[in-house]
This record gives sequence, structure tokens and C-alpha cells, in this order.
Amino acid sequence: MSKLFFIYIVLASQLLSCKHAPINYEPKNLDQKILVLGHRGMGEFNALPDNSKESVLKVLSIGADGSEIDLQLTKDGHLVLFHHEELNSKTNCKGKIYEMNLDEVIQCKFNGINTNYHIISFSDLLNELQNPKNYIFSLDIKEPKSLANRTEYFEKLSLAINTICASYQYENNILLEGNEKFHNALNLNYNIKKVFTGALFHQSVAAAQKYDAFAVGTSNNATSLEEIQDAQQKGIYTVMWGAKSSKSNIEVIQKHCDIIQTDKPEHLLKQLNKYNTEPITP
Repeated sequence: MSKLFFIYIVLASQLLSCKHAPINYEPKNLDQKILVLGHRGMGEFNALPDNSKESVLKVLSIGADGSEIDLQLTKDGHLVLFHHEELNSKTNCKGKIYEMNLDEVIQCKFNGINTNYHIISFSDLLNELQNPKNYIFSLDIKEPKSLANRTEYFEKLSLAINTICASYQYENNILLEGNEKFHNALNLNYNIKKVFTGALFHQSVAAAQKYDAFAVGTSNNATSLEEIQDAQQKGIYTVMWGAKSSKSNIEVIQKHCDIIQTDKPEHLLKQLNKYNTEPITP
């Protein structure tokens, strides 16, 4: 019995090690490499709050090339990291971010066991980094659902993005996600890498071609390898999200996309031999 038990333990350990072992993979995409971005930092299943400074710094420290972040615009024209339009459900504050000034919003703390995580502005996040130009940020800017003056909103938003680019010389480090209507509403002074998104992948590709954009963004579940290859043959990069598990990380890798936004960054970085066993200070 003891011998059989020993064999079982050996086999089980081998299976577990194979599960996390890097796969033999050669990217067949536009740059012959994959960029790894955390989704809202370490991902929505991590103990650290989504879009918190701590979550973003953590994913950069373990080897990610950058992070996707959700941004909201404050009343006085600053970009802050937060997914929802309203603060009520995720923080100790109440109200809509677009109706509040920056000094009010950054006082708000994320709900949770540890309540010391504050909302942070995008500029303050960049100030935390030793060299911001080492990292890429994919910006998912959440336009408020009910705007009294949409023109004024996009004027403020354009100024905020232009200010980030000017202050940090950052136009080459930003991926700007949005549909055709969103991109056309902006008035930018910099050639930021636009990522066209939409319900239908082929329509996003057509829009990206029309405006000579950098990339299209899509979900793992909604897009096939053949569709990605078609976009890449047209010179369009692909940004893919929906990598929410170890299994879907592998699926996205095998689709040969160019940039992955993952909720399981440790697993993905290990699969691609990019994981820092000794975390760095980003």
C-alpha cells in the first residue's frame, strides 16, 4: 500500500507541475512576441482592488509589460482610475465622479477588509513609477451614461489626455480603447495608438483600416484565430481580453494575438517565461 501511495504522490506532483509549466510557443503575430497587460492591475479576482495603485504596481513588479486601466473624468478635468460612474457600490463615498472634483475623489477608499486603498489619478500613478516609459497602459475611458453636455465632456477629456502626453512624453505608451464614435469625438494633439472596439470584430477591423488605427480590441470568446490572422494580415494589431483563467490564458496565446489583457497575470507570465520570481520596483 505504501508503494502505491508513493507512486500516486509522484504522479500527482508531475501533473501539477505540468499544469504550470511554460508551453513551447513561438508567436506568429506582427512583432513575433506577446505583450502582457494586467486587467485592472492584478485582475478582478485578486485580493487587491481593481484599478488601485497597489494592484497596478504589483502586476508591473512581477513582469507585466503594462496594465489595462479603467478611467473616469472628474468635474475639474482629471483622469482617475475607477470602473464605475458612481462611487456608491465600490467605495466609502457616494456620488458620480464626473460631478466631483479631484480633491474629493482621491479621498475615497475602496471597500474591503483593508480599507486603506484610495482612488488615484492617472498622473499620480505615473509619478509612482521610476520610469513610466517602461510600461504600456491601455485606457478604457468610461463615458458617463447621462451627460448634460457631451461636447464639453469631450473637450475636457481631450485636454486631460493631451496633458498626460505632454507632461510625460507618453503618446507612445498609451493604447486608447473605444469605438468609432468615441474616437471621433476627441481632439487630440498627439498620435496616440487607437484601439477600435465594437460588438462585431469585422466592423472594428474596417474602422481601424478606415482611420489607419493601431489595433482592434476584442474578447477571447468572440474571436477566432482566423479572424485575428485576417486583421494582422492587414497590418492591424489585436488586443484581446477575456483571459480570466489559466485555461483561457492558453486559448488566447494559441490565437497568436499581439497584446493580452489578463485576469491571471502570474500564470500567463510564467507560461511566456516573463515572470519575475523576485519582484522588481517598477
